[in-house]
Amino acid sequence: MITIFDRQPTTNRLPIGDLVLAIIKHLGINPSDQFEVIRIGGVGENIAAIESKLDDDKEVSMSAEDLLGLATSPVQFLDELHCANKTVSFGLQDATFLFVQAVDKVSENKIASTFQQVRFLADRSGEGYV
Repeated sequence: MITIFDRQPTTNRLPIGDLVLAIIKHLGINPSDQFEVIRIGGVGENIAAIESKLDDDKEVSMSAEDLLGLATSPVQFLDELHCANKTVSFGLQDATFLFVQAVDKVSENKIASTFQQVRFLADRSGEGYV
């Protein structure tokens, strides 16, 4: 598992959109591939709607394309996100750091190479995947 502490220079926010894009690029994710949304929080109409579904114990899936749109939207502001599928678990923890855990270290290293402030954490074998 890796944690990422990079910040966007203009907003000082964590680059969640860059993380989603790196996952799509380095893991060969198709735009239509689905991710389960496990946790979400922040400000914005779309975020609130997803959060409400999760509060009602409903399962929420989003395509990689929709996740990228949400993560890069100028009117949606994520401060919590945890998404997963069979190959990767990733997200944003309390607006403090990004995290990603892929099924193999090679994939994690490729994703990590996109960022500058990266910490590698101990292996937790499969924790967080769906």
